[in-house]
Amino acid sequence: MKPEPTRDELRADIVKLDEEERVEYMVEWFNSHYEDPVHSMPWDDGDYVWLVEECDASDELQDMFGGVVDDALIEEAVKQVEVECSRWVRCADLDEMDKEARDSMDK
Repeated sequence: MKPEPTRDELRADIVKLDEEERVEYMVEWFNSHYEDPVHSMPWDDGDYVWLVEECDASDELQDMFGGVVDDALIEEAVKQVEVECSRWVRCADLDEMDKEARDSMDK
């Protein structure tokens, strides 16, 4: 499996794209690293039980692409991902939680 590109590599790649492609790139990147909590978080008393940190699409996209991509394009990407939902979990956090659970069962 090919290693995950570094932050610097992602930022270098995105500047080569036109504006529409930049938005598409950010949406694809976000969707490959974050998921709707409906798929992984338990629900209790009308809300999610957050077993990992809740993430904000705007914050995460700004952290990754801010200063390289125009803020208006980042906001367009946020609008597109928030069509699905407005609350997110980082896939890496879920993977770590699963690993910790498996490790505790092995003991």
